[in-house]
Amino acid sequence: MVEMEKRGGGTNPPIRLHHSDLKILLGLDENSKEIFWAPEIENNWSFVIVGSSGTGKTQTVKAILLEFAKFKLPYIIFDFRNDYISKAKESDFGQILDLSTISINPLELDGNNTPKDQKYEISDIIDLVYGIGERQVGYIRSAIKQSYEDKGIKEEDKDSWSNVLPTFDDIQNNLNKISDEGDSGTRSSIKGIFARLDPIFDYGIFSAKTVMPFEKIMRSQTIVNLGTLPNDTLKAVVCEFFMRKLRYYLYKIGGSEKPRLYVIIDEAHRLKYEREASAGELLKEVRKYGVGMLLATQEPVDFTDVVYNNIGGIMSLQLTDPKYAKSIAEHLGGKVTWRNVKNDLSSKFSAYVMFSRNSAAIRFSVIPHYER
Repeated sequence: MVEMEKRGGGTNPPIRLHHSDLKILLGLDENSKEIFWAPEIENNWSFVIVGSSGTGKTQTVKAILLEFAKFKLPYIIFDFRNDYISKAKESDFGQILDLSTISINPLELDGNNTPKDQKYEISDIIDLVYGIGERQVGYIRSAIKQSYEDKGIKEEDKDSWSNVLPTFDDIQNNLNKISDEGDSGTRSSIKGIFARLDPIFDYGIFSAKTVMPFEKIMRSQTIVNLGTLPNDTLKAVVCEFFMRKLRYYLYKIGGSEKPRLYVIIDEAHRLKYEREASAGELLKEVRKYGVGMLLATQEPVDFTDVVYNNIGGIMSLQLTDPKYAKSIAEHLGGKVTWRNVKNDLSSKFSAYVMFSRNSAAIRFSVIPHYER
Protein backbone atom coordinates (compact mmCIF):
# COMPACT_ATOMS: atom_id res chain seq x y z
CA MET A 1 0.00 0.00 0.00
CA VAL A 2 1.00 3.60 -0.60
CA GLU A 3 0.71 6.40 1.93
CA MET A 4 -1.50 9.34 0.99
CA GLU A 5 0.04 12.75 0.54
CA LYS A 6 0.12 14.84 3.67
CA ARG A 7 -2.55 17.50 3.99
CA GLY A 8 -2.63 20.12 6.66
CA GLY A 9 0.41 18.66 8.44
CA GLY A 10 -1.12 15.21 9.07
CA THR A 11 -0.94 11.88 7.27
CA ASN A 12 -4.18 10.35 6.05
CA PRO A 13 -4.77 6.58 6.03
CA PRO A 14 -3.03 4.61 3.28
CA ILE A 15 -4.45 4.53 -0.22
CA ARG A 16 -5.51 1.19 -1.57
CA LEU A 17 -4.32 0.97 -5.12
CA HIS A 18 -7.47 -0.75 -6.37
CA HIS A 19 -11.14 -0.25 -5.56
CA SER A 20 -12.47 -3.59 -6.76
CA ASP A 21 -13.68 -4.40 -3.23
CA LEU A 22 -15.09 -1.00 -2.41
CA LYS A 23 -16.35 -0.83 1.18
CA ILE A 24 -17.32 2.54 2.63
CA LEU A 25 -17.41 2.80 6.41
CA LEU A 26 -20.54 4.71 7.42
CA GLY A 27 -20.52 4.31 11.21
CA LEU A 28 -21.25 2.01 14.15
CA ASP A 29 -24.44 0.30 15.28
CA GLU A 30 -25.58 0.08 18.92
CA ASN A 31 -23.23 -2.88 19.45
CA SER A 32 -20.26 -0.93 18.02
CA LYS A 33 -20.32 -3.09 14.90
CA GLU A 34 -18.98 -1.27 11.83
CA ILE A 35 -21.61 -0.55 9.19
CA PHE A 36 -20.29 -0.53 5.63
CA TRP A 37 -21.81 0.48 2.33
CA ALA A 38 -20.43 -1.92 -0.30
CA PRO A 39 -21.77 -0.58 -3.63
CA GLU A 40 -20.68 -3.51 -5.79
CA ILE A 41 -22.80 -6.06 -3.94
CA GLU A 42 -25.95 -3.93 -4.09
CA ASN A 43 -28.52 -3.89 -6.89
CA ASN A 44 -27.17 -0.50 -7.91
CA TRP A 45 -24.07 1.54 -7.10
CA SER A 46 -25.97 4.78 -6.41
CA PHE A 47 -26.91 5.94 -2.91
CA VAL A 48 -29.15 8.56 -1.28
CA ILE A 49 -28.66 10.47 1.98
CA VAL A 50 -31.50 12.53 3.44
CA GLY A 51 -31.67 14.69 6.56
CA SER A 52 -32.95 18.01 7.84
CA SER A 53 -30.60 20.96 8.18
CA GLY A 54 -28.14 20.49 11.04
CA THR A 55 -28.46 16.71 11.34
CA GLY A 56 -25.02 15.97 9.86
CA LYS A 57 -25.73 15.39 6.18
CA THR A 58 -22.76 17.31 4.78
CA GLN A 59 -20.39 15.82 7.37
CA THR A 60 -21.59 12.40 6.26
CA VAL A 61 -20.92 13.20 2.61
CA LYS A 62 -17.45 14.48 3.52
CA ALA A 63 -16.77 11.27 5.43
CA ILE A 64 -17.73 9.23 2.36
CA LEU A 65 -15.45 11.37 0.19
CA LEU A 66 -12.58 10.57 2.54
CA GLU A 67 -13.37 6.87 2.18
CA PHE A 68 -13.46 7.20 -1.62
CA ALA A 69 -10.02 8.83 -1.48
CA LYS A 70 -8.62 5.85 0.45
CA PHE A 71 -9.52 3.69 -2.53
CA LYS A 72 -8.22 6.26 -5.04
CA LEU A 73 -11.73 6.37 -6.47
CA PRO A 74 -12.31 9.49 -8.60
CA TYR A 75 -15.38 11.61 -7.98
CA ILE A 76 -16.91 14.89 -9.03
CA ILE A 77 -19.03 16.89 -6.61
CA PHE A 78 -21.37 19.72 -7.51
CA ASP A 79 -20.93 22.19 -4.66
CA PHE A 80 -23.87 24.60 -4.51
CA ARG A 81 -22.89 26.45 -1.33
CA ASN A 82 -19.10 26.26 -1.01
CA ASP A 83 -19.46 23.50 1.59
CA TYR A 84 -16.36 21.79 0.21
CA ILE A 85 -14.27 24.88 -0.52
CA SER A 86 -12.44 26.94 2.10
CA LYS A 87 -12.46 30.72 2.32
CA ALA A 88 -9.05 30.66 0.67
CA LYS A 89 -10.68 29.01 -2.38
CA GLU A 90 -8.87 25.78 -1.63
CA SER A 91 -10.23 22.36 -0.84
CA ASP A 92 -9.13 19.27 1.04
CA PHE A 93 -11.47 17.27 -1.17
CA GLY A 94 -9.84 17.70 -4.57
CA GLN A 95 -9.18 20.10 -7.43
CA ILE A 96 -11.59 23.01 -7.80
CA LEU A 97 -13.13 23.46 -11.22
CA ASP A 98 -13.62 27.20 -11.64
CA LEU A 99 -16.55 27.88 -13.96
CA SER A 100 -15.00 31.17 -15.02
CA THR A 101 -12.26 29.23 -16.83
CA ILE A 102 -14.40 26.70 -18.70
CA SER A 103 -17.22 26.68 -21.21
CA ILE A 104 -19.86 24.19 -22.31
CA ASN A 105 -21.54 24.34 -25.70
CA PRO A 106 -24.83 22.43 -25.51
CA LEU A 107 -25.34 22.97 -29.26
CA GLU A 108 -22.44 20.64 -30.12
CA LEU A 109 -23.77 17.49 -31.77
CA ASP A 110 -23.32 14.94 -28.98
CA GLY A 111 -23.15 11.24 -29.70
CA ASN A 112 -25.36 10.34 -32.66
CA ASN A 113 -27.63 13.34 -32.14
CA THR A 114 -28.87 15.37 -35.08
CA PRO A 115 -29.44 19.14 -34.93
CA LYS A 116 -33.12 18.36 -34.45
CA ASP A 117 -32.32 16.09 -31.47
CA GLN A 118 -30.20 18.82 -29.92
CA LYS A 119 -32.95 21.39 -30.49
CA TYR A 120 -35.47 19.38 -28.50
CA GLU A 121 -33.10 18.18 -25.77
CA ILE A 122 -31.76 21.67 -25.07
CA SER A 123 -35.17 23.37 -25.09
CA ASP A 124 -36.62 20.64 -22.86
CA ILE A 125 -33.85 21.13 -20.29
CA ILE A 126 -34.39 24.90 -20.27
CA ASP A 127 -38.12 24.38 -19.76
CA LEU A 128 -37.49 21.78 -17.07
CA VAL A 129 -35.39 24.20 -15.03
CA TYR A 130 -37.18 27.48 -15.75
CA GLY A 131 -40.75 26.35 -16.49
CA ILE A 132 -41.19 29.01 -19.17
CA GLY A 133 -44.27 27.71 -20.97
CA GLU A 134 -45.07 26.11 -24.33
CA ARG A 135 -45.14 29.28 -26.43
CA GLN A 136 -41.78 30.48 -25.15
CA VAL A 137 -40.27 27.01 -25.59
CA GLY A 138 -41.42 27.21 -29.20
CA TYR A 139 -39.54 30.48 -29.69
CA ILE A 140 -36.41 28.95 -28.18
CA ARG A 141 -36.66 25.99 -30.55
CA SER A 142 -37.04 28.35 -33.50
CA ALA A 143 -33.99 30.32 -32.34
CA ILE A 144 -31.94 27.11 -31.99
CA LYS A 145 -32.95 25.91 -35.47
CA GLN A 146 -32.11 29.29 -36.98
CA SER A 147 -28.77 29.33 -35.14
CA TYR A 148 -27.80 26.06 -36.86
CA GLU A 149 -28.99 27.31 -40.23
CA ASP A 150 -27.02 30.55 -39.85
CA LYS A 151 -23.90 28.36 -39.70
CA GLY A 152 -24.99 26.46 -42.82
CA ILE A 153 -26.10 23.46 -40.74
CA LYS A 154 -29.34 21.88 -41.92
CA GLU A 155 -31.19 19.09 -40.18
CA GLU A 156 -31.56 17.07 -43.39
CA ASP A 157 -27.96 17.60 -44.66
CA LYS A 158 -25.56 15.42 -42.67
CA ASP A 159 -22.51 16.75 -44.52
CA SER A 160 -23.24 20.20 -43.10
CA TRP A 161 -23.03 18.99 -39.50
CA SER A 162 -19.24 19.33 -39.53
CA ASN A 163 -19.51 23.11 -39.95
CA VAL A 164 -18.59 25.49 -37.14
CA LEU A 165 -21.32 25.10 -34.54
CA PRO A 166 -23.43 27.87 -33.01
CA THR A 167 -23.46 28.72 -29.30
CA PHE A 168 -25.92 30.32 -26.91
CA ASP A 169 -24.79 33.73 -28.17
CA ASP A 170 -26.41 32.80 -31.48
CA ILE A 171 -29.60 31.76 -29.70
CA GLN A 172 -29.66 35.14 -27.95
CA ASN A 173 -29.22 36.99 -31.24
CA ASN A 174 -31.96 35.01 -32.94
CA LEU A 175 -34.38 35.53 -30.08
CA ASN A 176 -33.78 39.26 -30.49
CA LYS A 177 -34.49 38.96 -34.25
CA ILE A 178 -37.73 37.06 -33.58
CA SER A 179 -38.73 39.83 -31.20
CA ASP A 180 -37.87 42.61 -33.65
CA GLU A 181 -39.82 40.98 -36.47
CA GLY A 182 -42.81 39.88 -34.38
CA ASP A 183 -45.99 41.47 -33.10
CA SER A 184 -46.56 42.81 -29.59
CA GLY A 185 -47.44 39.34 -28.28
CA THR A 186 -44.21 37.91 -29.65
CA ARG A 187 -42.17 40.75 -28.19
CA SER A 188 -43.83 40.24 -24.81
CA SER A 189 -43.03 36.51 -24.88
CA ILE A 190 -39.39 37.08 -25.84
CA LYS A 191 -39.11 39.72 -23.11
CA GLY A 192 -40.36 37.08 -20.66
CA ILE A 193 -37.74 34.62 -21.89
CA PHE A 194 -34.93 37.11 -21.31
CA ALA A 195 -36.30 38.02 -17.90
CA ARG A 196 -35.70 34.41 -16.85
CA LEU A 197 -32.68 33.47 -18.99
CA ASP A 198 -30.55 36.64 -18.86
CA PRO A 199 -28.02 35.09 -16.43
CA ILE A 200 -27.41 32.25 -18.91
CA PHE A 201 -26.38 34.76 -21.55
CA ASP A 202 -24.62 37.22 -19.22
CA TYR A 203 -22.28 34.64 -17.65
CA GLY A 204 -21.27 33.19 -21.03
CA ILE A 205 -20.72 29.63 -19.81
CA PHE A 206 -22.58 28.31 -22.88
CA SER A 207 -21.14 30.83 -25.34
CA ALA A 208 -17.99 29.06 -26.56
CA LYS A 209 -16.65 25.67 -27.54
CA THR A 210 -16.76 23.06 -24.78
CA VAL A 211 -13.58 23.22 -22.70
CA MET A 212 -14.16 20.52 -20.13
CA PRO A 213 -11.32 18.34 -18.79
CA PHE A 214 -13.32 15.10 -18.73
CA GLU A 215 -10.21 12.92 -19.05
CA LYS A 216 -8.77 14.59 -15.95
CA ILE A 217 -12.11 14.41 -14.12
CA MET A 218 -12.23 10.64 -14.70
CA ARG A 219 -8.85 10.29 -12.94
CA SER A 220 -9.17 12.66 -9.98
CA GLN A 221 -11.34 14.17 -7.26
CA THR A 222 -13.03 17.35 -8.53
CA ILE A 223 -15.26 20.03 -6.98
CA VAL A 224 -17.41 22.07 -9.35
CA ASN A 225 -17.62 25.47 -7.69
CA LEU A 226 -21.21 26.59 -8.30
CA GLY A 227 -21.04 29.14 -5.49
CA THR A 228 -19.74 31.81 -7.88
CA LEU A 229 -23.03 31.80 -9.81
CA PRO A 230 -25.74 34.31 -8.85
CA ASN A 231 -28.84 32.16 -8.38
CA ASP A 232 -30.06 28.61 -7.95
CA THR A 233 -31.69 28.32 -11.37
CA LEU A 234 -28.45 29.15 -13.17
CA LYS A 235 -26.63 26.67 -10.94
CA ALA A 236 -29.23 24.04 -11.83
CA VAL A 237 -29.05 24.61 -15.58
CA VAL A 238 -25.22 24.49 -15.47
CA CYS A 239 -25.50 21.13 -13.66
CA GLU A 240 -28.00 19.88 -16.24
CA PHE A 241 -25.79 20.67 -19.23
CA PHE A 242 -22.60 19.57 -17.42
CA MET A 243 -24.09 16.16 -16.58
CA ARG A 244 -25.51 15.85 -20.07
CA LYS A 245 -22.01 16.38 -21.53
CA LEU A 246 -20.60 13.87 -19.03
CA ARG A 247 -23.18 11.29 -20.10
CA TYR A 248 -22.21 11.61 -23.76
CA TYR A 249 -18.52 11.43 -22.80
CA LEU A 250 -19.24 8.14 -21.01
CA TYR A 251 -20.96 6.82 -24.13
CA LYS A 252 -17.77 7.57 -26.04
CA ILE A 253 -15.32 5.87 -23.66
CA GLY A 254 -17.45 2.77 -23.19
CA GLY A 255 -18.47 0.53 -20.31
CA SER A 256 -16.78 -0.67 -17.14
CA GLU A 257 -17.63 -3.52 -14.80
CA LYS A 258 -16.01 -1.73 -11.85
CA PRO A 259 -16.71 1.66 -10.30
CA ARG A 260 -14.45 4.32 -11.79
CA LEU A 261 -16.24 7.58 -10.90
CA TYR A 262 -18.86 8.88 -8.49
CA VAL A 263 -21.04 11.89 -9.24
CA ILE A 264 -22.00 13.60 -5.97
CA ILE A 265 -24.81 16.14 -5.71
CA ASP A 266 -25.20 17.78 -2.33
CA GLU A 267 -28.30 19.97 -2.07
CA ALA A 268 -29.78 17.50 -4.55
CA HIS A 269 -33.28 18.95 -4.14
CA ARG A 270 -32.14 21.86 -6.34
CA LEU A 271 -32.27 19.62 -9.43
CA LYS A 272 -34.99 17.71 -11.26
CA TYR A 273 -35.26 13.93 -11.49
CA GLU A 274 -37.81 13.34 -14.22
CA ARG A 275 -36.81 10.77 -16.83
CA GLU A 276 -35.72 13.48 -19.28
CA ALA A 277 -33.62 15.35 -16.71
CA SER A 278 -29.84 14.88 -16.85
CA ALA A 279 -29.68 13.44 -13.32
CA GLY A 280 -32.50 11.05 -14.15
CA GLU A 281 -30.77 9.94 -17.34
CA LEU A 282 -27.51 9.40 -15.47
CA LEU A 283 -29.18 7.36 -12.72
CA LYS A 284 -30.75 5.05 -15.28
CA GLU A 285 -27.65 4.47 -17.37
CA VAL A 286 -24.38 5.14 -15.57
CA ARG A 287 -23.71 1.84 -13.83
CA LYS A 288 -22.76 0.12 -17.09
CA TYR A 289 -20.20 2.89 -17.62
CA GLY A 290 -18.60 2.41 -14.19
CA VAL A 291 -20.28 5.43 -12.58
CA GLY A 292 -22.36 5.74 -9.43
CA MET A 293 -24.26 8.69 -7.99
CA LEU A 294 -24.49 9.96 -4.43
CA LEU A 295 -27.41 12.30 -3.78
CA ALA A 296 -27.85 14.22 -0.52
CA THR A 297 -30.92 16.34 0.20
CA GLN A 298 -33.11 17.95 2.84
CA GLU A 299 -36.22 17.48 0.70
CA PRO A 300 -36.71 13.83 -0.37
CA VAL A 301 -40.19 14.46 -1.79
CA ASP A 302 -38.47 16.07 -4.79
CA PHE A 303 -37.08 12.68 -5.77
CA THR A 304 -39.08 10.72 -8.35
CA ASP A 305 -39.38 6.97 -8.85
CA VAL A 306 -36.42 7.29 -11.24
CA VAL A 307 -34.26 7.89 -8.14
CA TYR A 308 -35.71 5.22 -5.88
CA ASN A 309 -35.70 2.59 -8.64
CA ASN A 310 -32.01 3.14 -9.41
CA ILE A 311 -30.26 3.20 -6.03
CA GLY A 312 -28.67 0.46 -3.96
CA GLY A 313 -29.09 2.13 -0.59
CA ILE A 314 -30.84 4.92 1.26
CA MET A 315 -29.73 6.54 4.49
CA SER A 316 -31.89 8.80 6.62
CA LEU A 317 -30.79 11.17 9.32
CA GLN A 318 -33.57 12.96 11.22
CA LEU A 319 -36.32 14.52 9.12
CA THR A 320 -38.34 16.93 11.25
CA ASP A 321 -41.01 17.59 8.62
CA PRO A 322 -43.66 14.82 8.83
CA LYS A 323 -44.18 14.95 5.05
CA TYR A 324 -40.51 14.19 4.45
CA ALA A 325 -40.38 11.58 7.22
CA LYS A 326 -43.36 9.74 5.74
CA SER A 327 -41.81 9.81 2.29
CA ILE A 328 -38.59 8.16 3.48
CA ALA A 329 -40.19 5.71 5.90
CA GLU A 330 -41.92 4.09 2.93
CA HIS A 331 -38.53 3.35 1.41
CA LEU A 332 -36.89 2.23 4.66
CA GLY A 333 -39.69 -0.30 5.02
CA GLY A 334 -40.27 -2.93 7.66
CA LYS A 335 -40.68 -1.70 11.21
CA VAL A 336 -39.39 1.83 10.61
CA THR A 337 -42.23 4.33 10.82
CA TRP A 338 -42.29 8.00 9.94
CA ARG A 339 -42.38 8.77 13.68
CA ASN A 340 -39.11 6.86 14.10
CA VAL A 341 -37.54 9.04 11.40
CA LYS A 342 -39.00 12.24 12.86
CA ASN A 343 -38.61 11.64 16.59
CA ASP A 344 -36.07 8.89 17.28
CA LEU A 345 -33.11 10.32 15.36
CA SER A 346 -32.82 13.54 17.35
CA SER A 347 -29.16 12.91 18.25
CA LYS A 348 -26.89 14.35 15.57
CA PHE A 349 -25.52 11.65 13.23
CA SER A 350 -28.12 9.11 14.35
CA ALA A 351 -29.44 7.38 11.24
CA TYR A 352 -31.15 4.48 9.53
CA VAL A 353 -29.74 2.84 6.43
CA MET A 354 -31.49 0.42 4.10
CA PHE A 355 -29.45 -1.56 1.58
CA SER A 356 -30.97 -3.36 -1.38
CA ARG A 357 -29.48 -6.66 -0.18
CA ASN A 358 -31.08 -6.37 3.29
CA SER A 359 -34.64 -7.08 4.37
CA ALA A 360 -34.63 -4.47 7.14
CA ALA A 361 -33.14 -1.06 7.86
CA ILE A 362 -30.18 -0.76 10.24
CA ARG A 363 -30.05 1.81 13.04
CA PHE A 364 -26.56 3.24 13.56
CA SER A 365 -24.49 6.36 14.28
CA VAL A 366 -22.48 8.01 11.53
CA ILE A 367 -18.77 8.59 12.15
CA PRO A 368 -18.49 12.17 10.88
CA HIS A 369 -15.66 13.46 8.74
CA TYR A 370 -14.02 15.39 11.58
CA GLU A 371 -13.64 12.19 13.66
CA ARG A 372 -11.89 10.18 10.92
